Amino acid sequence: RTCKMKKLLTEWRKYLKESWEDTHWTADDGTKITIGQLLKYMGNDAEPINTQNLMRDIIKARGGNPLPTQGQDRIDKADLKFPVIVAKQGGEYISVLDGNHRLQKAADIQNETIMARVLDLDDPRMPPEYVEHFGNK
Repeated sequence: RTCKMKKLLTEWRKYLKESWEDTHWTADDGTKITIGQLLKYMGNDAEPINTQNLMRDIIKARGGNPLPTQGQDRIDKADLKFPVIVAKQGGEYISVLDGNHRLQKAADIQNETIMARVLDLDDPRMPPEYVEHFGNK
C-alpha cells in the first residue's frame, strides 16, 4: 500500500486526463472559458502579424509593463511553429491569451512576423462572454 501511495505522489502528472486545451480562465461569476473552447470557436486559421507592432500594442495595453514570462529558459524553449492566441479590440491587440513566451522569443530574435490566431472582440458574432471576459472593461 505504501508503495502505491508513494508512486501516486511522485508520478501524479501522468494520471491526469487534462491537456493544454483544458487550460482556462475563470470569470468573476465562476464560469470557465478554456483554450479548447476558444480554438473550437476560432478555428485553425492563423495569420502573420508584425511582431514589433504586436509587442507595442500589448505592452501599451499592459500599461507599459513587459510580457508576463517566467524566465529566459522558457522563452528559449518556446516553439514558434505554434501560433500565439491574441485578443483584439478597437483596432488594437490588447492581450496575449496564449503564447507570451513565443511572442517574447519572436521579438528577441527579431522575427519580422509571428503567426497568430486573433480573437476579434469587435466581431458582432462574438459570444458576449468572450467580450466580457477578454475585452477592455
